[in-house]
Amino acid sequence: MAKAILVVFHLLIAVVCFEVQANDVVNRCPPGTYPYLDRPCDQGQAYVEVHRNHRAWLKARSDFHPLYVGLLPGYPDYYAWKCRSDLFPWIPETGCGGAWFREHSTCAGRPGISLPGMTIGQHHCVQGCEYKVTGNSESEPTGAVCLPDPCPESDTFGCGKSVAQLEQAAKPSSDPRHLFHAQQSCIANKSCKLRCEMDNCQWMDEVIPGFVDPYLGGSGRWPAVEASCGDVKNQLGSMLGAKWIVDRECFSTMGWYHVQVDLLGALQRSGCGSQRDWNLVGDQIAPCLKESQPGYPQAYYTMGGIFVHAAREAVRVQCIAKRFIQGLPIDINTDIEGKVCKAAY
Repeated sequence: MAKAILVVFHLLIAVVCFEVQANDVVNRCPPGTYPYLDRPCDQGQAYVEVHRNHRAWLKARSDFHPLYVGLLPGYPDYYAWKCRSDLFPWIPETGCGGAWFREHSTCAGRPGISLPGMTIGQHHCVQGCEYKVTGNSESEPTGAVCLPDPCPESDTFGCGKSVAQLEQAAKPSSDPRHLFHAQQSCIANKSCKLRCEMDNCQWMDEVIPGFVDPYLGGSGRWPAVEASCGDVKNQLGSMLGAKWIVDRECFSTMGWYHVQVDLLGALQRSGCGSQRDWNLVGDQIAPCLKESQPGYPQAYYTMGGIFVHAAREAVRVQCIAKRFIQGLPIDINTDIEGKVCKAAY
């Protein structure tokens, strides 16, 4: 009986981790994962893919290690990266999400490439294979596999792109909108850098653009909200303390609208965030307030944080209610959940 249970359990593990399809597709990288369309994987690309699948399918379980390589059963020309479980060491190594490569498609067999800007002797990871710069920007493969930075900075998509756009649109101190803009830039930047530490790493890549784009694009009521800043400035003119009042009135007006409309919309579309992820973003508010408005007593930042947190929590409650009624997952949409950064691998 025990042996039968063991066999069934082994089969279940195999179904989850190791799916062999037809011979003509067994060596393919999943379309869209890499910029290779249907080009066959080589050793390095398969190494990256097995780690990506390990994170996506097994939720980066620490008891499984995708560190072994061996022949793919039934396909003598193919090798497969394999996993061994610390919890179940008696189970033979299993495949990890179908990351296979041909026997001779190794990192050592790759051609040399040009890596401009790299110094001689420096190592660099390219598509799962390690390269060493030998001179004149030319690099040769070392034969070793490697993993790229799992959470690289990027200004071409997601929250990194939004941060870059905010920085490019920075306001001068003479503009009454400058405090709001500086605060939002700071929060977006700090929160984006935390994305790969979150329960759902792609949440920031969806929410921050959804939160920032309406403001940068001037959609909705943003033209009227920003115009009100100019109106207050004109009304107060050159009276004593006018700039201080105008800047903070504008900061308050823009911030309130931003949270009540833009943040709510972004959360309702992508997910309200796990409590931990929500708190991680909230923890950036007070430090950013000190950064964008330095030199005030601690009570100033404490009170400001209280008002902002109260507004955020009210929006989160609305988000949870709306997604519950719609039958959607509360924390995040299922297609972007998990600890897999959009930029990873």
